[in-house]
Amino acid sequence: CPLVTVAATNNALTGLPDGLCAGLGGSLSSLSLSDNRMATLPEDIGQLRRLVTLNLNGNRLTALPASFARLGQLVTLGLGANRIAPLPADLS
Repeated sequence: CPLVTVAATNNALTGLPDGLCAGLGGSLSSLSLSDNRMATLPEDIGQLRRLVTLNLNGNRLTALPASFARLGQLVTLGLGANRIAPLPADLS
């Protein structure tokens, strides 16, 4: 049974394990990582090609990796309460 939703909010996470995004790329449609302590996202986040909803509110992000532009199915993106400025040209 493929994993479609991951909710890991309020866990004081500072990052994601290496290879996690690549391993879930074919099935994951919803990822909630809000209210953690992440300052960066892994470059392989662009491999989450079926991702529709991504909640990153309340972290310490200052930038998004270039591979973020490959999230072609993304409909809902939460980036509130982060430190990102400006958004990459691919996303604006």
